[in-house]
Amino acid sequence: MLWFLCQNTLIVTYQGSFYAIINYYGNNVKDKVSTYTDVYSWFQVGSLFWALLTGLMLDKLVSRATTYEKERCFVVPFFLTVLAGFIASIACIIPIIELQFVAILFHSMLKTGSYATNMTYIASAFPKEHFGKTYGIQIGIGFLFTFVEYPIFAWYKYSLESDPFWLGLLFLGMCLTASCLPFYLLWRRCRSTRNNSYTPQIPSQDTSQYGCSSSRQDEWCVIYTPAP
Repeated sequence: MLWFLCQNTLIVTYQGSFYAIINYYGNNVKDKVSTYTDVYSWFQVGSLFWALLTGLMLDKLVSRATTYEKERCFVVPFFLTVLAGFIASIACIIPIIELQFVAILFHSMLKTGSYATNMTYIASAFPKEHFGKTYGIQIGIGFLFTFVEYPIFAWYKYSLESDPFWLGLLFLGMCLTASCLPFYLLWRRCRSTRNNSYTPQIPSQDTSQYGCSSSRQDEWCVIYTPAP
């Protein structure tokens, strides 16, 4: 939930601040601002194909994994979405207008990749009969939390006078918080692997002296003493 809240807030806040960021770096030149807004709209459409590829990749990984291994299939996708957010945030901080193409590209990948990964993870981690309730609750809380966009935008527009530097640092803080989830999943995987590697082996025992009809070692057997 924390990962989704951070990613969703970053996505929505960047969308609301995009025009002001381009105006600031483009010195309010209408032709330049128009070019970047056109590129932004086309990248948003093109990112739908990225969402399709992400979904196909995750479906393939999850279908091949066992129940125990399904969770580790999402470590890399979570890392990639957080990395896309980091790159978009850094591009917002650097005062070069051409770098906003990079920010637009990675924001588009962040948007579709985050939603596709989140939906696939919920479908894999929760029983099918609870998917609708779980997804609805998470989406509802996530979009209620995005109302924080309004005070952020007011702070950016009036207190910072549309300077994207501190806004980009705020985005980096969101990405750093969201990175806790992939690191946590990676830590759980390493701990589980370590525990499995140190599982003690139970030595075999000779059950010929027991009155057992089965060769299993975990059953209780009645011990008898042969008559002299």
